[in-house]
Amino acid sequence: MKRLRAFFLTGAGFLILAEIALRLLPVSQGFYLDDITVDQPVARRLPDRHGVSSVGWSMTDASRVWINGQGFIYHRDFDRETDEKRIVIIGDSQIEAPLIPTEVSLAKTMERNLNDRIRVFPVGMSGAPLSQYLVWYQYMRETYDPELVIFVISPNDYDESFEAYGLFPGFHYFSENPDGGISLRLREYRRALFSRIASSSDLAAYLLNNLGLMTFLKAQFRKIVVEDQRALTRLEESAAPSPSTDTSDTSNDQRFAAGLQAIKLFFERLDQGERSRPEILFLMAPENQGAYSNSEFIQPDSTRYSRLGEALRSAASSNGYTAADLKPVFHRDFENCGFPLEFSNDVHWSVRGQAVVANMLSVWLSHKFGFDASAQGLDCQK
Repeated sequence: MKRLRAFFLTGAGFLILAEIALRLLPVSQGFYLDDITVDQPVARRLPDRHGVSSVGWSMTDASRVWINGQGFIYHRDFDRETDEKRIVIIGDSQIEAPLIPTEVSLAKTMERNLNDRIRVFPVGMSGAPLSQYLVWYQYMRETYDPELVIFVISPNDYDESFEAYGLFPGFHYFSENPDGGISLRLREYRRALFSRIASSSDLAAYLLNNLGLMTFLKAQFRKIVVEDQRALTRLEESAAPSPSTDTSDTSNDQRFAAGLQAIKLFFERLDQGERSRPEILFLMAPENQGAYSNSEFIQPDSTRYSRLGEALRSAASSNGYTAADLKPVFHRDFENCGFPLEFSNDVHWSVRGQAVVANMLSVWLSHKFGFDASAQGLDCQK
């Protein structure tokens, strides 16, 4: 019994010391989805905590951002009672941008460029489609009464708005009713046991996230956690095509038809309700990684969107909204400076890409609201 007690105390002491030590290190954890149910239907991260990203046992490439009280990555809480103009930016992982340091984030850079005369509320998550943008739009519109809402449209936002193609639980998707009508339905999400343990313990998070224990357990016991096992596969399949891919050739007619229907449903539902609507801008992201480096896009007016992109631009114009194109903006910066605007291993905007988008929007807002933008141009520094 004495040996058993000593073994237990030694083990407990080791675990406590490991937990304390790891809390001082950049363990990969924090980006946990909150419970998303009919009682709390707005998709958000677990609020009021740091989100930390790091790679492997040595926790390299570490970054840390703040997840605010509303469950979104932003350096402070959203506040309706502010004298600054409130700008909401809605999108997917390009807007959430968990790997971008706060000081050079899209929101922070825009606020700094405009001398803190605006508040930029970024609302986004990986895999979110048009259907989910509607839910966030209504929530932010009713709760914070913004002067302007900017939708950042990615090339996979269309067909993934339907339940059949939707990537993740926690989002709202269009779904066909038995009578043939279409409803916007929530795919509920309840946090798995491992998520709850990891969010409370850096030791558990290190084992699960940095050492890959979660991946091992999923491979061994596919039913052990409650989540959509198809999500990562679908996300990989939906990745933006390479620059050599002709996005105007839609090989899947069903998904193309679903995308067209999603655009139609999105605009039909965008301004339901009695409240006066804020001004809306649609910002069209480049459809291909590295598209800005292709000579095909040298002329700023050569905007060859896929048919779905063209359909959304047409619908936006028909409904009285403004649409802007990032492709020529990216190309001009790349032509002048030669820096890639995405990370080397994926399609997400790098720090430079975020700065280019922030500068474009800052200049546009300065003209719109009569502000003096402190960054009318970017120099060629990374």
